[in-house]
Amino acid sequence: MTNSCLGQFPPQTAASPDEQKVFALWESGDMSDQHRQVLLEIFSKNYRVRRNMIQSRLIQECGEELSKQDVDKVLKDCCVSYGGMWYLKGTVQS
Repeated sequence: MTNSCLGQFPPQTAASPDEQKVFALWESGDMSDQHRQVLLEIFSKNYRVRRNMIQSRLIQECGEELSKQDVDKVLKDCCVSYGGMWYLKGTVQS
């Protein structure tokens, strides 16, 4: 199931409102569904986030201790990193 995510864009973005629409896989039936949903919820409030905040929120919401590999997988699937901050893929220009 694909979901339109109301992700935040950097304030100085030159993207038009139509270009600011981000579509993300909400549910695919794999073990990462819940992690991905938490991540998309985080990015609906902020356009950039530190890794430790993402990891803390994943642990809090999922109620389990996640390995570095689990966090790396969801970040690699959904995000890009610039200057120590993580951004939802498609929200920043490279």
